[in-house]
Amino acid sequence: MEQTFSSWNVVILFNEVLTEELIKLNMFVTAKIPSKIVLNKTDALPHMTIYTTNYPVKNLPKIKKELALVVRKFHPILLQLSSKVIDMNTVFINADSDVILQQLHTQIVNVLNPLRDGLYDKKELELIGNNEKRKRSLLTYGMWAAKELYIPHISIARPFDASLCKQALDQLPKKIDYLTKIECIALVERGHDGTCKKIIETYSLGV
Repeated sequence: MEQTFSSWNVVILFNEVLTEELIKLNMFVTAKIPSKIVLNKTDALPHMTIYTTNYPVKNLPKIKKELALVVRKFHPILLQLSSKVIDMNTVFINADSDVILQQLHTQIVNVLNPLRDGLYDKKELELIGNNEKRKRSLLTYGMWAAKELYIPHISIARPFDASLCKQALDQLPKKIDYLTKIECIALVERGHDGTCKKIIETYSLGV
């Protein structure tokens, strides 16, 4: 039977240098703390989520069209990454707050949310636990951290043993300091644990 829905993610992809650096960080952590997320260039690309949820497969052409219309309104974004945290049993590197990135996220949510036809990833309800704000966001927008809850982050590791998250976090450098220019975003197929499994289409900012 043909699948009627799919998990897709609108993401920021990084330049070659930062992509390699993030993979190295992941490899360093996972060598000591086994992780569900193993970053690579094949089926788990380092990325930053802009908007992720489930959609009916039939809506893919509309999703591509709406994304192209939004993205062309934005110029490349200079993004600073300078903090590391544990959230949702995952080690994140977070981006500093950025007004333009928040606007891009919000506009993409506004145009794509109606196209999910109420779908969302029900597994994420378990990860959220008793966080009512995140539950409301998941049910309203299909993503646990949408709109005012949006957290621009890169997933570095998700230990099989959640009690080892702090130990995994401690493997990262004390000082996180990456500055990167975001010039394109991509619509990707989402794999297990929010990984970036396959690029469907890329969009250049401002083009």
